[in-house]
Amino acid sequence: MRILVVHTAYVEPGGEDRVVEAEVALLRDRGHDVRLFGWPNSSLAEMTTAGAAATALWNVEARKQLKRLLDDFRPQLAHVHNTFLATSISVVHGLIGRGVPVVATMHNYRYACANGLLFRDGAPCEACIGLTIGRPALARGCYRDSKAATLVATGVRLLSRSMGTWQKVQRIIAPTHFGRQILVRSGLPPEKLVVKPHFVDCAVEPQFTKRGYAAYVGRLSNEKGIGTLLEAWKRLPTDIPLRVAGDGPMHAEVVRASVGRPIEMLGRLDSAGIFELMAGAEVVVAPSDCYETFGRAAVEAFAVGTPVVAPDHGALAEVVTPGATGVHFRARQAGSLAGAVADLWADAAARRLMGRRARAEYESKYTADIGYGALMETYKDALNGSETLRHSAEAAG
Repeated sequence: MRILVVHTAYVEPGGEDRVVEAEVALLRDRGHDVRLFGWPNSSLAEMTTAGAAATALWNVEARKQLKRLLDDFRPQLAHVHNTFLATSISVVHGLIGRGVPVVATMHNYRYACANGLLFRDGAPCEACIGLTIGRPALARGCYRDSKAATLVATGVRLLSRSMGTWQKVQRIIAPTHFGRQILVRSGLPPEKLVVKPHFVDCAVEPQFTKRGYAAYVGRLSNEKGIGTLLEAWKRLPTDIPLRVAGDGPMHAEVVRASVGRPIEMLGRLDSAGIFELMAGAEVVVAPSDCYETFGRAAVEAFAVGTPVVAPDHGALAEVVTPGATGVHFRARQAGSLAGAVADLWADAAARRLMGRRARAEYESKYTADIGYGALMETYKDALNGSETLRHSAEAAG
């Protein structure tokens, strides 16, 4: 197939960028002709404030470039990932206008929430779910703690709703059932929403003989539960070392917390380094205070046979099965997290059994082969749905 992948790269690469990179590589490895299209968000820094806002709402130049690409490439299908901010929904409507079947992956909750996280003041927030405008977000400045920036984000959200952007695509992918429920509550058509977990391509063999440390991998930020993690480690015995891989706005806070504590900072690691770190860990801790949309770090841990300590809310509560592939703690409760880690640390036999079950879970749900099959099934449904719509339009005309 000829597949056009649309994605706006983030200024700081994150989980969404990794998923897109992995899917493009997978499709190309399986013989598909894939082109990437999208304006990076870093391009907005070169514009005036007004110019950046106008681009986020409707990128005229991106729409023109898309037209030239469609004339040249003639894709059979487009897979849209992130259009916020720089690429804009103008590209989605350009694809729809040319009759290109569109599959969209919702990597976050931006259709329901200005900041895309359903998170405010250190806790999950559902105030704007189902609202057309999202006045609570405007009043509070939820996006980047700025009312001006939130006005732009809310404008993008309102424009997509008023134009029915995502209602007009053929299929919408949610990585978890939890995420799908949020999107349905937000007004997206349930008949178009499918659950397709992200796959993880892991070349590292699982290890069931561990090396005596816990690990955290991810962004060092408030919504990821870093504050909860650091407070929990203050309550744990000093013989439970923690290795932290990642970077972010709470980097300095983690450095301060590591003084006199068994916390080792590793910085950013590449994919091979992440798998090596997780393979040697007794447990991987995923302490997110926010709901998350998937929990890639948990699945990476499963791939190398390591159990996961996860909160009892959001997508991670769905991905991690307590007593089987890991344990749950009460979300945002440092004492509960410390207790969960301590209990699992004290039971080596339970950790080994959970590690083997975690690997089995990975093999049954999250491998590249399984991910490819699910992606092709979604594409097939989208193409069939597009053909049905075309025939209906011809009959009506």
